[in-house]
Amino acid sequence: MITDLGFACPEPAVLAYNSQAVFANLTFSWQSAEVERLCFYVPAPSAAFVPTHAHPLLQDVVDHIVLATDVRAFIIGYTFGKPDQQGDYIKIEADYSGTIMGVLAACTLVKTVDNGTAELLLRKESPAVLHAEAICEFDPQTKTFHTAAQATKKGITIPTLEGHFSKLAYLVDEAAGDFGHIATAKPQVVLRPGSIADVMAILQFANQYQIPTSMRGQGHSSMGQALAANGIVIDSRSLHQIYSIDQDSVLVDAGVTFRELLVHCLPGKTPLVLTDYLDLSVGGVLSVGGVGGTTQYHGFVVDTAVALEVVTTDGKLVECSPANNAELFHAVLGGLGQFGMIVRARLKLTTAPQAVQVFRLIYKHLADFLLAQRTALKSNLFDFLEGQVIPDPDGQGWVFALEAAIYLKPDRPLDTEPVLAQLPPPLQQEVMILPYAALLSRVVPFEVGWKRSGHWTKPHPWFDMFLPDTPIEALVERILGELTPQDVGPGVSLLFPFFKKNLTCPMVRIPDDEIVWLFDILRFAPDDKQIVEQLLTQNRRFYDIAQAAGATRYPISAIAFADSDWRAHYGEQWPGIIEKKSHYDPNGILAPGQGIPRS
Repeated sequence: MITDLGFACPEPAVLAYNSQAVFANLTFSWQSAEVERLCFYVPAPSAAFVPTHAHPLLQDVVDHIVLATDVRAFIIGYTFGKPDQQGDYIKIEADYSGTIMGVLAACTLVKTVDNGTAELLLRKESPAVLHAEAICEFDPQTKTFHTAAQATKKGITIPTLEGHFSKLAYLVDEAAGDFGHIATAKPQVVLRPGSIADVMAILQFANQYQIPTSMRGQGHSSMGQALAANGIVIDSRSLHQIYSIDQDSVLVDAGVTFRELLVHCLPGKTPLVLTDYLDLSVGGVLSVGGVGGTTQYHGFVVDTAVALEVVTTDGKLVECSPANNAELFHAVLGGLGQFGMIVRARLKLTTAPQAVQVFRLIYKHLADFLLAQRTALKSNLFDFLEGQVIPDPDGQGWVFALEAAIYLKPDRPLDTEPVLAQLPPPLQQEVMILPYAALLSRVVPFEVGWKRSGHWTKPHPWFDMFLPDTPIEALVERILGELTPQDVGPGVSLLFPFFKKNLTCPMVRIPDDEIVWLFDILRFAPDDKQIVEQLLTQNRRFYDIAQAAGATRYPISAIAFADSDWRAHYGEQWPGIIEKKSHYDPNGILAPGQGIPRS
């Protein structure tokens, strides 16, 4: 008997085992769960099954899940215990995002305790606990929310909701930070909406009483962009429905991740543009831009949006598109959450290849790499084009990797020579054929390694900018001349181009050049405040150097911005930004973590 210990999970999957081979017979479930972390409780087969024997067996289970599915799941802890005195259980704690296609004995939300051992604490909330922590009242004088036990009977009653609106400590703690592990700011309460109507009701309420409010998806910001100090965080992950997939588009809730979307689209269909890291929410990416290997042809992810449904601060649900409520449509795409909350989106789809020919070409010199990238871009040599800056194995600075792919089709001959002949000769080259899904999931092994090493929960002072093509060589050389591999840690740096003509979203600020380059230094820093501050200072210095040459900031980054920087960032658009902000968010409650001034 497997007991469901969670409060937001579907029907548990079946785990079959026998006393001779505990995990020999795993049956896979194709259920979905509304949780971001899982605890698997496996009934202990016997008293002889002791912890010293548990680790390799549990690791085998997790490795089986990783190899057999598209889900990233891996063990980060195990214990024995007696949950609710129901008998001996083995607890397997795993990180999870997407559709569960493995053992789901039971699931519950857990909280990471950063003590250097990646220990996770069980968070089992009974209906009574959930009810006790639910918010029922707001005091407009003190600007505080009250549970039933705290209610004064003189406050304002909270609107009736389908979801969960509470101050549960672990939900508040989670919403107080993000992937960057640099900025923190606790909200008072967290809403896990049961429907879009919940978002409408709470946003109208927040606007009426001027309560700062943000929507948070996967929490992958790097410097507090989705935080709402002393306010409300709306957790969009509970809005995760995929409504329809047709010939050329898909309609999804904002909380759906691109990995979840791909599970439903493949094989056969794929979004036009995908970010490298797939476990980002659709709503979150649409709020910032979204860059990928097909941006050279189709623009950013925001450029593939056909229509949106947006909740405005007056509590209305507005359908918008380029032909309908176009001002709001163009304001919220790349709008950093400042003008409304995207709750549903229709994105373009295209036919997905079954297999791809992947190229990895290593260049010793930056000039050769830039020439190869420009040639590939202008000659349409590849269907997918990216690039990396990596430490030279010889310890002499940096080398450069052009990473690209050609989508294989029955009528497309497989011949690498004509392609490679058009590019500068690389120092090294690797060409292979992979399934399309493998190309999209290429970050997964690195993510698993970062999580196992503990780097995933350490600070990530990322530097992300769009550089103009004209000064690119001198600009990158100058920055790399000051950057060391130690400054990046086990992270990666990205550098690749795309055409400005395909970037149609006005809110995503890009340089005024025919070709634009993404330059990301995705740092993984130690948990040392002094080192993090040094890297943030370096980020600001790099920003000043790049901005003086015509570059613009990609606002997912950890770069400190003053009010004057935001005005300079939007330039001639600034008066229009202020006008739209006054119209759509007159009380200035939306996405305060961005730090954008109102005048």
